[in-house]
Amino acid sequence: RELLAIGGILSQVVYEGEMKEVEALWKNNNSDSTQSSLISRSTQAMQFFTFYSSTPAGLVSLDTEDSFFRCDRNGTLTVPSSLGPTPASKVCLPNSELAGFIKNVPVLPIETSKEAHAMIGKLQERRLILEITIEDIFKELENRVLSVEEMRKCFNWWISLTGLQGYHRLLVLGFLHCAVLN
Repeated sequence: RELLAIGGILSQVVYEGEMKEVEALWKNNNSDSTQSSLISRSTQAMQFFTFYSSTPAGLVSLDTEDSFFRCDRNGTLTVPSSLGPTPASKVCLPNSELAGFIKNVPVLPIETSKEAHAMIGKLQERRLILEITIEDIFKELENRVLSVEEMRKCFNWWISLTGLQGYHRLLVLGFLHCAVLN
């Protein structure tokens, strides 16, 4: 079992090394095509380091995976995001309703959520990647002026939110306090 644990630790070291390399390339180049290829590269790393059930003894993959994630006690496992490689605990799951006006919250790229769904599922099980919260949205709205098109999308989202059961009227005050139109 100790060898399996070492295998998980080494896997995490190699994975993080690849993600740090992607992060350095991301910071040095802002072109959309380069960022797209870097997202693909980091998605491929996530796929490669996803642990699947092993045979004849499932214990092999379970112990190795457990060790891989236990190395990351602070939720700092790096994953691709809309803002470049970011610690998983700071990255949110994609939400198509919010994509039109949320720009500064690191969100998992759609490509990654589709192609590395097994790893994303494991990150969700461990509560390392969560949904975008209302606090994330309000923080974005407080810190950035929205364009007319972004505000239109924001209002459409807000209107759909007000129709949900459990909607709290005090959220209106928070929303009106935060939203600024350019």
